[in-house]
Amino acid sequence: MPFNTDSILKQSLLLLGFCLIILSNVNGQKKLLKIYGAVAINDSVFMKSTEVTVKEWIEFIVNNRFDTTLFPSKIALSKTISEIFEDLKKVDQQKYFIFKTQSLASYNYNPVVTVHYSSYLDELLQADTTNVTINIPITGITFEQANKFCEWKEEILNYRRSIKIKLSLPSIDIYRSAIPNIDSLNVKKCAQFNWAFCNCATITKNKQAKSQGKALLRADSYWPSNLGLYNIQGNAAEMTSKKGIAMGGSFRHAARDSFNDKIQTYQISEEWLGFRYIVTLK
Repeated sequence: MPFNTDSILKQSLLLLGFCLIILSNVNGQKKLLKIYGAVAINDSVFMKSTEVTVKEWIEFIVNNRFDTTLFPSKIALSKTISEIFEDLKKVDQQKYFIFKTQSLASYNYNPVVTVHYSSYLDELLQADTTNVTINIPITGITFEQANKFCEWKEEILNYRRSIKIKLSLPSIDIYRSAIPNIDSLNVKKCAQFNWAFCNCATITKNKQAKSQGKALLRADSYWPSNLGLYNIQGNAAEMTSKKGIAMGGSFRHAARDSFNDKIQTYQISEEWLGFRYIVTLK
C-alpha cells in the first residue's frame, strides 16, 4: 500500500505546531513568573535565590507602619541585630535609619518607603567582632510573621501586573527537589556551606569565615547551587509551608542535617530559623 505523503506531512505539521504551542506556553509562564532575585526551580515555580534578610525585614516593618507585631524576638537575635531593631522601634527618633518615600510608579518593584542607613550603623557593625551585617538571614520570627511577609511582598510585586503571582513558603516536596545534597567540604577541605563546628583550612584569610559554624553569615555566602540558590543547605534552616517543619539545616546543625531527607522541627522563633519564598501563578 503506497504512503500518503500529504497525510504524513499534515500530521507532522500538526505535531510540530502542538510542540511549539507547548514550548510557547512554558516559556510564557516562566516569563510571567520571573521576578528579580528569584530563580526557576521547574516550569511553574520560581524560588528566592537567598534567604530573606534582616535588611528586607526592616523594609517590611517600615512599610507596615512599624507594626509592633512584626518585630523579631529579641532573645533569638545577636546583640548587634537586636540593637538595630530596638532603634527601629523609636519612631521618628532612630539613630541608624533614614527613610525616603518613593512614587507609586516604582511600587511594583520596591516598597513605598525605602530604608537608607546612617554612618552610625556602619560604626555599630564595624565594632561587632562577628562581622555581622544586615544582609544575614532574618531569624527570630514566627511562621505567621513569615506568611505575612509573603502577603506583603506579593502585593508589591502584583501592583500593575495583569496576570497575578502568588508568594508563599515552599512545600517540603519543593525543598526535597531543590536541595542538592552537596558534600560539606571540598577537595581543599574548605566548608561549602555554614554548618555547626565547620572550619575552613583557609579560615585566617577570610574575615567572614571566622563566624563559620558559629553564627549566621551573609545570605549570599558561598557558591550557589546549580539552580542558583544560595545557602539552600546550612546557614539558616528554612520554614516550609507546614508549620513546625523546617529544612536545609543551619549553623546550629550538623552538615548531614542539611540534606533533603532530613527535617528540623520548631515550636517558637529560633536564632537558627529563617525562610525564603517561592513564586507561582495565582
